[in-house]
Amino acid sequence: MNLLTAKFMQEIFKSFMLERVQIELPPPNSLDSWTQFFKNVNQTGLVVTIVIFSGMVSREYEKEI
Repeated sequence: MNLLTAKFMQEIFKSFMLERVQIELPPPNSLDSWTQFFKNVNQTGLVVTIVIFSGMVSREYEKEI
């Protein structure tokens, strides 16, 4: 997702910004994509952990009922 966002961000801004407002973004490169990906790895790991343990908790709850 980060690579696509970096690639099309200029077009997205152009479609939503007023004509008087100008935002210049540097061209995206592969280093930016990897940096964004590795910053989000912790969040992804947290979400995966929650999903795994939520299944375990629901099975334990079903056993008690």
